[in-house]
Amino acid sequence: MQASKPRPNLTFTYEVPVERPRPDYYMVLIFNPALDLSAAQVCAGERRPGPGQPGRLYLFAVYCRNDQYMSQTTAWTAATRPDDPQVGQMFAVLFQVLFTDQPVRRWNRGPFGFPMMR
Repeated sequence: MQASKPRPNLTFTYEVPVERPRPDYYMVLIFNPALDLSAAQVCAGERRPGPGQPGRLYLFAVYCRNDQYMSQTTAWTAATRPDDPQVGQMFAVLFQVLFTDQPVRRWNRGPFGFPMMR
């Protein structure tokens, strides 16, 4: 996973800091997640695995800021071991989606989610 990490030069760790920083940015990876699990639930601390498929790695990734989600994506590959090259390729693509360089587009929406008429 470290080899496929995105820009800027991020360092992933499993260590939980003694004192949580504010704001707290973190990524959560859930392997074989429950199909009804949402990004909001994940950032709120919920973790529920679902049924897995032999020979297939399915992943739900969520990037959180405190208890709010900033981005989410899913990925899967036909890998049978963690050191399979397909896992590294999956993470490389997953990180480009989860940590995108694209600017966030804000749309002027009305009260029901439809574009405002002028």
